[in-house]
Amino acid sequence: MGSQSSKVEKRPYKLSRLLDKTLDILKSGGYYTRREISRNLGITNREAYLILSFLSKFNFIEDQREKRLRINPAVKEFWEKL
Repeated sequence: MGSQSSKVEKRPYKLSRLLDKTLDILKSGGYYTRREISRNLGITNREAYLILSFLSKFNFIEDQREKRLRINPAVKEFWEKL
């Protein structure tokens, strides 16, 4: 039982770290595929899909150009100031 709770506690940290890394990759302003993002992060395509869906839902990224993604320009400007 103890090992299960420790796994659950680690997940939020991993998720926030992956969100940060994803935005760091995208802040260049270039276009990326989900596959490129998953490779850069070292995660599965499914995990990348979930992260990118979250970022898209809250307008952190734009989905354009035949399934290629990029950071929302307003978010890019804000992210660079951090």
